[in-house]
Amino acid sequence: MTIRPTQRSNFDQVAAGIRRNLISLVRAQEQIATGKRILRPSDDGIGTAISMSLSRQKAGVEAHLTSVESVQPVLATSTLQLEEASSLLTESRALALQALNGTQSPSDRRSIADQIDQIASNLLEIANAQFGDHYLFGGTETGHPPYSELDGSGSQFVDYEGDSLQKRIRIGKGTFVDINLPGNQVFSGDQYRSTDYAGITGIANGTDSNSGSGYTSLELRTDSVAGAAVGGLALAVGGDNTILGDHVLEVDAANRTVKLGNGNVVGIPTPAPASLEVTDEDGSSVFIDFSGWGGAFVTTTLTGEGSISLNGEPFVALDRTDTNFQMQDPKTGNLVHLDGTGVTRAGTEPVAFNGAVNLFDTLRGIAADLRSEDSDLEDDRKRVSLRFDELVEGQERLLTGLGKLGSRHERLNTTEVRLRDLSTELEGLRSNVVDVDIATAALELQEAELSLQLTQSTGARLMQQSLLNYLG
Repeated sequence: MTIRPTQRSNFDQVAAGIRRNLISLVRAQEQIATGKRILRPSDDGIGTAISMSLSRQKAGVEAHLTSVESVQPVLATSTLQLEEASSLLTESRALALQALNGTQSPSDRRSIADQIDQIASNLLEIANAQFGDHYLFGGTETGHPPYSELDGSGSQFVDYEGDSLQKRIRIGKGTFVDINLPGNQVFSGDQYRSTDYAGITGIANGTDSNSGSGYTSLELRTDSVAGAAVGGLALAVGGDNTILGDHVLEVDAANRTVKLGNGNVVGIPTPAPASLEVTDEDGSSVFIDFSGWGGAFVTTTLTGEGSISLNGEPFVALDRTDTNFQMQDPKTGNLVHLDGTGVTRAGTEPVAFNGAVNLFDTLRGIAADLRSEDSDLEDDRKRVSLRFDELVEGQERLLTGLGKLGSRHERLNTTEVRLRDLSTELEGLRSNVVDVDIATAALELQEAELSLQLTQSTGARLMQQSLLNYLG
């Protein structure tokens, strides 16, 4: 049986050919217009899956890159602030050493104290520096200033109100970088190590452990002196005696001099005075009334008894035989165990809880020591030396922090370059899958146009045939 093509079948075949070629033409035009080879998942199922995977990887890289870029200014600002702080500490150390020069007058030392106070204020501003609305050195507590000034026992001290945690960002799979430093790792220590004294009074650590932070002070006073009433001598009325413990007083009648312990020899004026100050080598002194002295040689032991106070608390009797008596400041919680057997004089004894002090209190303490008018230069040197050691350690701690920030900044710079390169590489791989080769697409467009024209021409001829052409 002979099958003859019908007019409808010819029309369907022509229409189908035109449709296929038109679709190829439109697709080629879309590729050239968009530059993309895959415009919809149906264009290439495998290529679409690869493209989506590469896009997800690139999005992750871009997210890490955004994090790195966002914290770079924060690290840069923190680094600049610490560099400025280091410069201030270098200046303060030079001023402190200058103040202890024996050629400086009390007025010069007060002027230097004013400069150190100003440095402390500037340093506090740096510690409370902000980037935008966030404080840089508060750990994760970035919504309020990390350091504040408080009043206590008649003086001001600075307290840290941040935390010890560090903020971090993710820069890769399982890889994180800390982006800040808490203030207690930079401007103040938080690891108590030991308790030190200036060495003015002879007080020392007891056998039990101490605990505390910052600075405190012990005030030792002389309440009574025994042993002066010999050879016509007596204690001067109203004299501010500072001896504690036993001190030998020697009066040389031949040379008309007097000496306390290993201190300097003092001449006895004529007529004999009612009040003459005699000082031992440790700086303790006693005022002797020579008005009743008959000119005899005198050797006697003066014994001073006194009391002690911690940071302005009520005075209690000082037991110079006790090697481990306890004192605690209820305001701060600082606890010390003391050995009183070596005490030789009254005075103010600064106490440092090493490793747990801040730079602000250290600088303010140095300034206060330099303004002191009730002590000699040697006492000031001892007090400043106690704080100076902490100043040096504090600057070293700050420089260590500066080094950490610098290394993190450099690491983030390197990471940023790597992430940019990786993003570019992933985009290139995705482009190889998704993007079209323009030259190939142009050739396909030309072929589609020719095929469509040929199909249309062929269809026109076929459609002109009538039923009579198929009759035999």
